[in-house]
Amino acid sequence: MAKHIRVERIFCTDMCMLSPDDEVISRTRKAIKVGDRQIEGWIVELKISSEEEFMPAAYSPDTEE
Repeated sequence: MAKHIRVERIFCTDMCMLSPDDEVISRTRKAIKVGDRQIEGWIVELKISSEEEFMPAAYSPDTEE
């Protein structure tokens, strides 16, 4: 199976759970508003290598509702 590389941006507060195969491209300080609260954290840009095809979490053809 071919190796796929994709870039993702995630918001982390204290800790991010990353795979040892992921490569951090950048890390930027960021505060976001959630409801009434201001949450301090980081926007982390990752280069993710995977042997699996990437499928967005919102797309799930096998799920029955």
